[in-house]
Amino acid sequence: MTGSYNFIIKVSCTDIDALEHLLTKMQKMGSTNTQIILNTQLDRGLAFDE
Repeated sequence: MTGSYNFIIKVSCTDIDALEHLLTKMQKMGSTNTQIILNTQLDRGLAFDE
């Protein structure tokens, strides 16, 4: 891994309150950066010829 991050973790939370609780605990160790990924595929209407 390269860049400014020390580690990357992947979590699954039941709701936003659970995520905020987890982040509050983790921020005691230092700053955090959060990205929320939705488990939804995008249909962009792109067609690829084979």
